[in-house]
Order: sequence, then structure tokens, then C-alpha cells
Amino acid sequence: FKKPTVVRRLSGKMKLLAVFKTTPKTVICGGKVTEGLVKKGAKVKVMRGKEIITYGTLQNLQSNRENVSEVAAPNEAGLEIAAEPVLQVGDILEFFLEK
Repeated sequence: FKKPTVVRRLSGKMKLLAVFKTTPKTVICGGKVTEGLVKKGAKVKVMRGKEIITYGTLQNLQSNRENVSEVAAPNEAGLEIAAEPVLQVGDILEFFLEK
């Protein structure tokens, strides 16, 4: 029995500029895409300096107050992330697509 391998590919990075609302399981925040592409449904790794703070999943993505499926650098976007509410302004979000 062979275990399926999961391939993670970095799709984009974002600098967190604001945290608007938190619940026990989600964070609504905004930031600027600094490289690549941010896609709805991507896995999110939250970095503070060299430390990994938490992981999550991008549930919703907005650009100019409209729901979109992806946002490319150097645009700003609003996010709803299913993750622990521990994000802070200045954190770097790394977005991964899994296959």
C-alpha cells in the first residue's frame, strides 16, 4: 500500500496590513500581494520573521470589495482565512496549492 504524496507549490506571498475581525476559527484581514498569485482555496502558512505561527485555508478572497477567485501582485486583497486568530499586522502569508 503506497501512501499518496502531496506536492505543495508556493503560489504567492502577501504582507498583512490589517486584521478586521476574528472569531475562534476564522480571521478576516487585508494585505498586499508581494509576489505571485493568491488563489481562493489555497493553504496558508503564517510567518512572523522566521517563525511559523499557524496554518490555515483561504476561504474567501476579495478585491475592490468584490468576491474573486485570485489576486496577483502587486494588488491588495481582503481575505477570510480558516485559522487560529493569532495573525498580526506585518505577518507574511505564504499561499500553497496542493496536488
